[in-house]
Amino acid sequence: MIIKEQSKLASSQVDLLGLNNSSTTSLSQDQLALGQSDSGEWWSSYYIGLAEINGHYLEILPKIDDLDFMTLFSYALMYQPSSEYFSSCYSIKWNKEAIACTRLYNILTPLLVIRYLVVLEKLVEKGLKRDYVNKNENLHLKIKGKINPICQFRNNTVKKKDDYFYCNYQNYSADIPVNRLLKKAFDISVNLMGNIRSRCNDVRSKSFISSKLRIQEAFRNINTNIHPYAIKCKKYDKLNVYYPEAIDLAKSIIRHQENSISSNHIEKKVPPFWIDMSRLFEIYVLGLLKSNYPSMILFQQEGSYGTHCDYIHIGEGIILDAKYKPWYSNNKGRIAHSNDLVKDVREISGYARDEKLLAFTRNADIAPKCIIVYPSLEPTAFSDHLETTVKTNPIEGFHDFYGLGISLPRISS
Repeated sequence: MIIKEQSKLASSQVDLLGLNNSSTTSLSQDQLALGQSDSGEWWSSYYIGLAEINGHYLEILPKIDDLDFMTLFSYALMYQPSSEYFSSCYSIKWNKEAIACTRLYNILTPLLVIRYLVVLEKLVEKGLKRDYVNKNENLHLKIKGKINPICQFRNNTVKKKDDYFYCNYQNYSADIPVNRLLKKAFDISVNLMGNIRSRCNDVRSKSFISSKLRIQEAFRNINTNIHPYAIKCKKYDKLNVYYPEAIDLAKSIIRHQENSISSNHIEKKVPPFWIDMSRLFEIYVLGLLKSNYPSMILFQQEGSYGTHCDYIHIGEGIILDAKYKPWYSNNKGRIAHSNDLVKDVREISGYARDEKLLAFTRNADIAPKCIIVYPSLEPTAFSDHLETTVKTNPIEGFHDFYGLGISLPRISS
């Protein structure tokens, strides 16, 4: 069964999923956060992915067609506030049966690959872990470690190679099992990445070419002869904190490839998973703001009583909040959803009166301008000053409230 995010389920779909027989009015994230309205209708939320509900599989696709997830994840991951924060954007149930679904495979693949490459590049910058490994080698006119008597007899004595010595010694090397696992997953990632359609003219997508070259150079002398499930322990190098996450992602990528191979390349398989598009949009917007206004953007700044404001432009003293609601893109939509608009304005007005947050604006005695950031189909043109960017898009009926439409990247035709 296939539906889109933020859409109403047909009565036949509700019956098939057995939702009418349930006493609950909402489902968990793992079931793609379906919810029932006050009028009894079932709606999908901001989650996309695949879920099993009462023995039936539900596939929820993005509301916006042809999204370029490679570019979307690239921006989000390059400017992510923390690895833990991005991890809350999605969940993959590897212990569940994988289901044939090429559409979602093309979403899950760039998520895993881009995140892995970002983590791996940070790991490489700190340096690969090294350890002592045993080596057996037939050396010419030199001895290292100990001579292996059995191998020496078979390989040299019998053959009258008196100038060779078969030695067993320890070598301090980066060619250790955990690095072999990372290299194996990296090779798979490069292969998968070549099959991902993306806007070839996007600067962020192109940056991963240079990233790939740096990683390739670091792993140049590492082989891939390793079974992925042989690596169990996560405590590797206290000096390189990226190893645990890189190991988890490497195993996920190898599992993902195994699903692809098992489906004979006809219909790609994915396990049940979900992606929170509202949170992903929030981090994508952070990437755009930071790239256009470097060192000027605070993210998830804590206010009074545990509140958190999405963004503050400290240079211009502007409060911003991301709302993954496409209807903000025109006045007709704003009028049709006026109740939701008023709730959003009240929420952001609270941030603009929060004394802790006002400390980051230019003048704590004057209420700052507020901006609602939303997805749009129109291209986003940032000016040198954020206030100039939004001045032609006021939220009617509210003083110093503006809209900022963010165009999500889409695959070129």
